[in-house]
This record gives sequence, C-alpha cells and structure tokens, in this order.
Amino acid sequence: MSLSAVYLQHRVQLLERHVSALVQMMKLRHPDDAEDLTDMERVWQAEVEEMHAAVLRRDSSFFEQREQRVSKRRGV
Repeated sequence: MSLSAVYLQHRVQLLERHVSALVQMMKLRHPDDAEDLTDMERVWQAEVEEMHAAVLRRDSSFFEQREQRVSKRRGV
C-alpha cells in the first residue's frame, strides 16, 4: 500500500471515529431522536465502508468525485 493510500486509510478511520463519537453524544443529548440517529449512523457506516473499499482498490477517483459532490452541495 502506498503512502498516500495509508494516509487516506488513516483519515477515513479518524473520520469514522469522530462521526461515531458525535452520533453517540447526540443520542445521549437527544434520547427521543435515538431511532433517527441510529438510521443516520447506518447510512454513515455504509458510506465509510465504501471509503475503505476505495482505499483498498486504490481508487483515487472515488475521493475526487466525492469531493466534487460535497463542493457542489456547499456551493463552492
């Protein structure tokens, strides 16, 4: 695995941990929304699995396309 792939894998893992911690915190603060947050967490986990698979495939275009989609949503 190249250095850039290792870096991407590391970044995906950090992102995964941060979002997981955020969801858990939100569940504690808003217990009435726990079901919706669990659904959101499942969607996010699927997205993270796609990112991990792209890293293993060494598919940099996946991340470029994802960045373009995010930029469009932000209006950048």
